[in-house]
Amino acid sequence: MRCATNLGAPHRRGHLWRGSLRPGLVSGIANTARMVGGFLGLATFVTVANGRTRVLVAGRAQGAASAAETLTAGYSLAFLVSAALLAVAAVAVKALPEPTEKEAKPKAVDTKGDER
Repeated sequence: MRCATNLGAPHRRGHLWRGSLRPGLVSGIANTARMVGGFLGLATFVTVANGRTRVLVAGRAQGAASAAETLTAGYSLAFLVSAALLAVAAVAVKALPEPTEKEAKPKAVDTKGDER
């Protein structure tokens, strides 16, 4: 995320550099995306755990496990889904190409002549 927050143009005394985004805009977008991703992930895992717990509670009426065991089974399934998604993400990151030296080099910003 650090690279994404550095994409916004540097600023001095509130002025914008030529043709650039407002300072901090990219940082705000990155923080918002991180927060929304966390909310969506939490909602997904709570839904998975709740679904599994409800299925087991319905089966408990027929003499299955206790309430604590059904709740634990629901959370266990949510953690297994989380681990599987993390493994898929790790494989996807490894499959991405490495940046070339030209792409990794930061761009120089000309600060002369823009002072007011």
